[in-house]
Amino acid sequence: MTVGYKLREPDITRQLAALMGGGGRHAPKRAVAFLRVLTELAEAEAIRGVLTDQTRPVVAAEHLVIAPRRRSAVAHDARSSTATRIDLLFEWPTGTPGQRAVVVIEAKLGSSVSVGQLRPYRREALRRAKGGPVALVLLTAWADAAERRHRTWTAVRWFQLLRRWESALAEAGDDDPEFARVRAHLWHFVLSSKRAHH
Repeated sequence: MTVGYKLREPDITRQLAALMGGGGRHAPKRAVAFLRVLTELAEAEAIRGVLTDQTRPVVAAEHLVIAPRRRSAVAHDARSSTATRIDLLFEWPTGTPGQRAVVVIEAKLGSSVSVGQLRPYRREALRRAKGGPVALVLLTAWADAAERRHRTWTAVRWFQLLRRWESALAEAGDDDPEFARVRAHLWHFVLSSKRAHH
């Protein structure tokens, strides 16, 4: 990935998903390191209990969720639903037949969560998990009003996550320049935020 411009929020989440969920030799280790740090910060013990070095999560960016609109007279009309997208979705089998561990991340860099945006994401996570553990994480540069509206979501700050993840990646010897460039763009977003460290 060679870019001569500043990546936008969706560009960054797509690149993160590609570099953690792709077929490269470092991808699964990157994803596991990311999930370990994230679930530690989010205190998501149920997910941590099914996350091992051998975990190979499927990683998706902009996972499409079709949420039914309220009070629709015609159930199958295309206008009777709205499409939204989960920023980052991780999932893997838990070992219990049919169940999956699911981590949904709403990643915000310089924007806020819309009212009602998170509800369909939670429903989608529970549907995909089929009784398995679920972690819902609101990943932001600073506090967001959605943290008070959605108690089932755990807030994690980008700065804390990146600082710990960088240490894990350095320890693992992951020095891929493409991955480093994506993280550099992400660090730029986070550090340019006036309230990023709070």
